[in-house]
Parts: sequence; C-alpha cells; structure tokens
Amino acid sequence: MKITINKLIEFKKSNSDKKRYSIIRPYKFKTQQNFGYYQTFKSKVKRFYTDKMNIEHILEGVSKLKNSKPDSKFKEINKRISLEAFERFLAFKFPLEFKNITILEPLYKNFIYNGLDINVGPDVIFKIEIGEGEYVLGCVKLHNTQKNTFEIKEQELVSTLLY
Repeated sequence: MKITINKLIEFKKSNSDKKRYSIIRPYKFKTQQNFGYYQTFKSKVKRFYTDKMNIEHILEGVSKLKNSKPDSKFKEINKRISLEAFERFLAFKFPLEFKNITILEPLYKNFIYNGLDINVGPDVIFKIEIGEGEYVLGCVKLHNTQKNTFEIKEQELVSTLLY
C-alpha cells in the first residue's frame, strides 16, 4: 500500500479509529477517486518559487478563484479554503536573498516501512547563494488543510523525512 507523507502524519496524529480508517481506506481499497484538492493554490505557489518569487502568480491564482463559480459543495469548500491559504501565503515575509534562488528538479523518494510504501516528495527544491560560492539547499512541502493542521512535532517529522 502506498501513502503520502502528509496523510501518514495525519494518520499518526489522529486519535480515533474512525478517522484513521477514513485516511487509510482510499489507499488500501482504492474505492475513492483522488480529487485534486487545492490544485490552483499548489500550482501557483510552485510557479511562484520557480519564477524567482514572482508575486503575480499568486495574485493570478487569487483572481482565478474569486472569479470562479463553483457548481458543487466540494468545489465551493475547495475555493474557500484555497483563498484562505492564499491570504496566509501573502502574509509571509520572504528575505530579500530569496530573490537569488535556483529551483532544482524535485526528487521523489519512497521508503518502505512494515510493508507501507511512503512517498516523501517535496513540492519545490531550491538552492540559494548566500555568499561567494556558498549555497543553502532547502525545500517546500505544502500541506493545506482546514482541520488537520500540523503542530511543531509533526512539522519536524515531515522535515526529517524530507531530509
């Protein structure tokens, strides 16, 4: 069975069997279709990073969502949560040295633990020059959710697995 790192952390964090089952069910039984939650947000944030932190991509995503007319409850909730995510993202303060950023091709790595195939892939990998010939490598793993926010402990686990 394959599972993403974000879903694994949600599973670990959950304290009810019902919630754990609802997380595992689509992966184990392949009964539900995998919907594209927050795709506009994810794609525009990735584009923001890959285009030297051009804020126009974020503003374009906000405009696209605000002008959309959802035709289902799922799409309406998806729109609302994505707009909230864009608001939070726009509130971030990025250091100026992040303007000298080089985006690297994401490496998707999996590892198997007790028969569970865990996908640990960052959304964006970047390299920043901080001095003459000195670089810092980093990555971004998006986790946009309304209810299952990660506390520091869960964030540390995700970052450790990404490393």
